[in-house]
Amino acid sequence: MKLAHIEKLCDLLVCEPNDLLAWTADGRQKYPDNYPLAKLKPQPVNDLKETLSKTPFSELKGITERIVNSKPQ
Repeated sequence: MKLAHIEKLCDLLVCEPNDLLAWTADGRQKYPDNYPLAKLKPQPVNDLKETLSKTPFSELKGITERIVNSKPQ
């Protein structure tokens, strides 16, 4: 995947690349808690319905407009 595609996704979803990427250690090596890739460990996923219910309508409207008005590359 090109970085430009990740950038476009993040722009549309109003997120950061860390929200789209995950890293899992291979299990053969121990990594310290402050290991740089540790920030990409999968996090528990929030319930989408709950997240949407807590998101202000103006933000949802803005995200929808960005998706609808985006041009495929």
